[in-house]
Amino acid sequence: MKTVFWSVSSVVLLVALLLVVLVLAPLRYWPPFVNTLLSNQSIRVATLQGQLWNGQADFTVKGLTGNMTFSWELVGLLAPIPFALQHEQLNGVGTLSLNYQDMMLHLNKLRFNSLIANDALLPYSVQINNSQVIAENVFVHWFYDSKLPRKTQGKGYWSGGMVRYPVGRHQRMVVMKGMQFELTTVNQEPHFQLVSEQIAPEQAASEQGTDLPTLYLHARVKQDGEAEATIMPALLNALGQFWSGDSNVPAFVMTQQIFE
Repeated sequence: MKTVFWSVSSVVLLVALLLVVLVLAPLRYWPPFVNTLLSNQSIRVATLQGQLWNGQADFTVKGLTGNMTFSWELVGLLAPIPFALQHEQLNGVGTLSLNYQDMMLHLNKLRFNSLIANDALLPYSVQINNSQVIAENVFVHWFYDSKLPRKTQGKGYWSGGMVRYPVGRHQRMVVMKGMQFELTTVNQEPHFQLVSEQIAPEQAASEQGTDLPTLYLHARVKQDGEAEATIMPALLNALGQFWSGDSNVPAFVMTQQIFE
């Protein structure tokens, strides 16, 4: 019995010692291990600095030019972890809460330049000029055993600007007005809505219009893994592709299976 007791005690002590070393060890030794875990992902860690409770990671994302920096600092054992995200075209701050079954992400504000999307849009010959996108109060609650987040919410704004896109063999340029977007959850499915910039009631009255925003696009991801995007005529009109049909009926609907 004494032999078994000392054997178990030795294993527990060794595990505890390894955990202490892991926590206290400088993060600069971790990139090879982290990149092995991320080998099938689109992220690669360049450098890690600091310790587990207060550190900084520089990494690259496939399709995005330049390094991105993620920094964090633990303020309590069970408290949400404050973090900051920095890139030459992007910056944001928020908190991250982790436990054994789920995670909660809260972005207080995320500001990025629309140029950041041009690398991804390059295969489609689409370009967006130098304009700003701001997302606020974005919240995501995700259980690890689920393919979809339990809850998503948030709102944001695009300042508008010039968009270049192909029409046949030619390129068309159009100046688009500012737009608002909103993230919601309906029946445990994430929904995204893009609408026109809302105008003040007094302005709408002077123009004999309405202060309600115009729907441009509605998208959602279904429980079965199918993504669905509904394009309204107002978006085509904003792009200079004037639609002659009923403005309240979708111009077309696109679907794509993104997971099984």
